[in-house]
Amino acid sequence: MDVVKHIAQAVTVLDRGRVVEQGDVFDLFTRPQHEVTRAFLGASSGRALPAFVAERLHAAPGPGRRVLLRITFAGPHATDPIVTRLARQLDTDVTILQGEVDAIGGRPFGSLVVALADAGDTVARARAFLEQFNLGMEHLGYVS
Repeated sequence: MDVVKHIAQAVTVLDRGRVVEQGDVFDLFTRPQHEVTRAFLGASSGRALPAFVAERLHAAPGPGRRVLLRITFAGPHATDPIVTRLARQLDTDVTILQGEVDAIGGRPFGSLVVALADAGDTVARARAFLEQFNLGMEHLGYVS
């Protein structure tokens, strides 16, 4: 993406004239912190959940529901076999429901939406595991 290589490295996101987030282009695209930024990126980059997932999404756990996570791959571990390691670490199957891999300024990044069995502490254990590799994780809810 040559266009991305040539844009300024700093980005500012505004909401109604107020700065809500700013930072490095790569960081902002791979780890958006503010809801306005996430909404913009969801609309423009495919970060929105596919309809078959969104229509089964729940805010709370329940019988037969699985934890839904978005894992952001960036930095030196972007191409490591993290999903395999996560499955081994949590001793559970990981179902990939959506994914993309790309590059910004020649730096690889990817995003995967995955579902895992809910063992009560799944989210905390997954977050602790992924933080070891400085990878982002967003708990999206639960799917049936």
